Amino acid sequence: MPEASTTSHFAHGLRACRKAAGLNQVALAKKAGCRQSTISQLENRRRRGTVGTLTVIAQALGCTIDDLL
Repeated sequence: MPEASTTSHFAHGLRACRKAAGLNQVALAKKAGCRQSTISQLENRRRRGTVGTLTVIAQALGCTIDDLL
């Protein structure tokens, strides 16, 4: 169960940070160099991101991975 909880916290944190940055999923994906579907899947807990993907998303948002949690 802890894994699902972490995924849920991350999904919520990602969405909150993205909205706080004033970005929609498409804009964040473009800024991070990934696909909009990746952002959507992470936010909707359908996908667990790799460290590399999470790092570029955090950088695009101007935060750390810990901030997303």
